[in-house]
Amino acid sequence: MPLQDPKRVDERMARALRRGSTFRVEIATHINHPGELFPEVREAYVKLQEAGARIYDQTVLLRDVNDDIDTLVRLYDELRYLDIEAHYLFHCVPIRGMDHHRTSIARGLDLFRQLTVSGMTSGRAKPHYALMTDVGKVALYEGSLIDRDGSRVLVQTGYSYNDRLRWAPNWQLPASARVDDNGLLQVWYLDSDGGKAEV
Repeated sequence: MPLQDPKRVDERMARALRRGSTFRVEIATHINHPGELFPEVREAYVKLQEAGARIYDQTVLLRDVNDDIDTLVRLYDELRYLDIEAHYLFHCVPIRGMDHHRTSIARGLDLFRQLTVSGMTSGRAKPHYALMTDVGKVALYEGSLIDRDGSRVLVQTGYSYNDRLRWAPNWQLPASARVDDNGLLQVWYLDSDGGKAEV
């Protein structure tokens, strides 16, 4: 709503979010480019925060939109200025009609490295680079990508199969996933044709 229809962030909404409530309100948002942050959008986010909401961002990495380091640095600087927590930089998931906006995982990792180790952004403004897989969100670290089969990449997760069943007894292992020798889930993820992720 703050991005698409900021006028709807009005006093009525602010009253509903006021501090003193018995619960904490956290709002996830998807700000993908600094150009989205028009003055009225900024004002809407400030109103939500003044009403007591905590806001965190889940940016989607999009080819030809924000897949360059200068755009990402500007975006995360703006988020920090607006006191919006940088949570995830998501690799664009394989959705029909979105192939033209998908970078390769390798490109995403390269941009993530530049963003986090170059000194161009504050430590407080650095997101996790993550994939949305069939077993959930997986933040990528060194050694996360363990195999490749054509355009598919095998991703090592830290998710325990037994814990997953304990939390959700009816959960079923997707066909794209398997359990490793340590009881942790591994899952296949479709990379784009934009380059090969190193494994």
